[in-house]
Amino acid sequence: MAEGDFQNPEWLTEAYVTKAFREGLNKPDLKILKFSAEPAVGKGENYSSILIRIAVQYVNAEGAEPENVSVVFKTQAVGEFLKFSQKTRLFKKEALMTRSILPEVNKVLKKFFPDQSNLNATAIWNGVEPIECIVFEDLKVDGFHLTNRYLLKLGVAFCYIKYYTRDL
Repeated sequence: MAEGDFQNPEWLTEAYVTKAFREGLNKPDLKILKFSAEPAVGKGENYSSILIRIAVQYVNAEGAEPENVSVVFKTQAVGEFLKFSQKTRLFKKEALMTRSILPEVNKVLKKFFPDQSNLNATAIWNGVEPIECIVFEDLKVDGFHLTNRYLLKLGVAFCYIKYYTRDL
């Protein structure tokens, strides 16, 4: 996808982003000042879902300093993967895992390994209307990036996996 080819999906409106932030951050007075969207991964890098990086500027209350944050909205892919996901309730299970189960696992791990980072990006919110969506913290802000999956097939990233898992 060439730069500038991305267009926001119909459902990705200021009202939807506002709802996600108000409910996800538990800030009912939050006001979105502006937001922009771009693909979170390159074309062909994720085939089972659609990942959109959203940069948001918002304020919590009248006269407050604006805050800037970047998040990733994850929705179901279309076509055959959507059918599979709906049949297996895969997306609903992922929402449950990321919002309920993994936070508890991370709490237990922190008791024993206080310096260990979380196993996953924090899920901030999940919604079902007008589309099923999970909103995650954007790990790119902290310097994380996706490994080239073609190199993974060659085993090049094994050293990274081994390095990370040895700390677990």
